[in-house]
Amino acid sequence: MFLYITVIVVLIVVLGAYVIRRSTASAASSGLNRDRVRIAAEERVLSVIDGWAARHGYALTTEPDGSRTYQYASKLGGILVFLRVERVDDQFELQTWVRATGFGGNGEMALAAPGIVLSLPRKQARKPHNELRAELGLPSLG
Repeated sequence: MFLYITVIVVLIVVLGAYVIRRSTASAASSGLNRDRVRIAAEERVLSVIDGWAARHGYALTTEPDGSRTYQYASKLGGILVFLRVERVDDQFELQTWVRATGFGGNGEMALAAPGIVLSLPRKQARKPHNELRAELGLPSLG
């Protein structure tokens, strides 16, 4: 009996990893790997984002190209949530996504992407990200 349960659990984990990898690869090829929105590059935008990140436990890393990436480790193990702020001409581009680590890959999926894959961590991450978008006068992620 124990052997059958073990085999079933292993099959579920392998199947889950496969589905996550295929879904995140599909999201990347269809442009659904990151949510993207642009806003005027005003100094207040960065201070609003920094305050939001501090309130919600996001750690800031500065990228070599001068962009800023904020990262949060979800309470659901192996799921990381990101916000990236990149300067594009006279605007900031905000990108949001989740990354499933520990499931056989590092696939990315947008918070507002359709489907059930990684839906719980994406749903949990949308609430604070929508709060930030409201503070910045941007449309919500849904």
